[in-house]
Amino acid sequence: MSWTGGELVMATYVHCPPLGITRLAARLLALRANPAVAVTIDTEPQPPEVLLLRGRVSITEVDGMVPEQAQAARRFLGEEGGAGYVAQASHPDTRMARIALRPTWAGVLDFQNRLPGILGG
Repeated sequence: MSWTGGELVMATYVHCPPLGITRLAARLLALRANPAVAVTIDTEPQPPEVLLLRGRVSITEVDGMVPEQAQAARRFLGEEGGAGYVAQASHPDTRMARIALRPTWAGVLDFQNRLPGILGG
């Protein structure tokens, strides 16, 4: 997952012979049928920091790896690990779906400074 400055971009494989993925993912069919989504992103350390996003996604299929997916792999796995991840999926028939959310609403749950009433706030 990557933030481009205007979109939250996620990716999924459509077809990737090296990884044994040969059929369209059901999640893509569901998103195409109903592109209105809500996304929650939170941190692992407690108390969490939580970002809530709502909007509609657009889906674009690309040959090879979605560029933002390759960037995220390098960011999370390091240069060497990211390059290995990209190489593992490298095949002339590999296709990915770029799922882009352009938020129309955003919210923050601030457990650092304001606890919900149920938690004593």
